[in-house]
Amino acid sequence: KTVTQTQTFSATVNQCFGLTLALDGENSGNADPGSSVDFSATVTNTGNGEDTIDFQTMGASEWAPTLSESSSTLASGASSQVIFTLTVPSDASSTAQSGMAMIHAYSEACGDDKMDCDYEAQVSVAVSANHVYDITAGYYTNESGIEMSEAEVDVGMSVKMNFVVTNNGNGPDELTLAL
Repeated sequence: KTVTQTQTFSATVNQCFGLTLALDGENSGNADPGSSVDFSATVTNTGNGEDTIDFQTMGASEWAPTLSESSSTLASGASSQVIFTLTVPSDASSTAQSGMAMIHAYSEACGDDKMDCDYEAQVSVAVSANHVYDITAGYYTNESGIEMSEAEVDVGMSVKMNFVVTNNGNGPDELTLAL
């Protein structure tokens, strides 16, 4: 004789949170003053349910750190790309560097307390200013505003001509002059 008994129950699966953040290329770049460098990063939801990931930046404000989006909602296992941009200040010298700049990604599980959150990831990037070479040369202009572009000289005599050379670049430059 066989006895069968049926029991009905339900189970709830708790949501587990997790994420990864990785740069899609190099973690450093360089650009001319006033130009930008874009860094692409991929965030992946490694948890078992939908999660809204918030992004934040950290870096020197004069390098204008910006993100292509402030948050992304991802299904479990899904990925999304975010672009992090740093702009070289227009008055940057040839030796200027951004220092460490960071992208932070936070799971919705963090709530408002992002400082002690276990569900956070970050990547660091840095940008350097290019050395821009730009000079202008011109004739000397005297106190009367007259450009001294020519002079007469007698045979066997010499004349002194002045020129003005201006370094319009963002760093030191070495000039070679020739007649």
